[in-house]
Order: sequence, then structure tokens, then C-alpha cells
Amino acid sequence: MVIKPQKTNFQINVLSNLNKLSSWAENPWRRYSLALIVLLFGNFVGSQLGMVSAVKNLMDPVAAFLSVIFLEMLIGLRRVFRHDRTKKTFLLLIDFLRYGLFYGFFTECLKLL
Repeated sequence: MVIKPQKTNFQINVLSNLNKLSSWAENPWRRYSLALIVLLFGNFVGSQLGMVSAVKNLMDPVAAFLSVIFLEMLIGLRRVFRHDRTKKTFLLLIDFLRYGLFYGFFTECLKLL
């Protein structure tokens, strides 16, 4: 027999806020503007991780490991939301966050050449 864990008040609030965000972003302009904001945020975070790990020369392997783990977690979340048609906005935001992180890492890589 599998015992389902109870939902905490925090989980209920987070899910309700995500559902409100999803219903707010039904308009294509809002959805794509939110996706662009997430893309730029991912680019910013990716470039900042590259700069911080370049300054601390000892942290390069650790930062690369944490970045790969975070990207793999985003891929795992994408697999969860892929089959649910009601969560298309979350899937779009996860994809754009991944693209932004990858683009930030790529631009930092080009700076080193």
C-alpha cells in the first residue's frame, strides 16, 4: 500500500500561483513576453556563472558540475510537463530558461577564445 504524502500549505500556494500565472499568460503576447524575460534571465545567470567561475579558478569543475545538474533537472521537468496539455506555458518557460542558460554559457565560451 502506497501512502500519499499530504500537501502542505506551501505546496498549495505555489500550485495556485503557477496556475494563475498560466491563466494570465493565455494571451500570446503575454506568453511570449514572459518567455523572453525568462530567456534573458537565463542568459544573465549563465554569463554570471561563467564569470564567477573564471575569477575563482578552482571553482571551474564545481560550477560546470552544478550547471550540468541544473540543466538535467530542467530536462527532467520538461519530461514531466510534456504530456500534460494544460501546462504548455510551463514547458515553454522551461525551454526558454534552458536556451538562455546555454546561450549565456556559449557567449562566455566565446569570450575565452
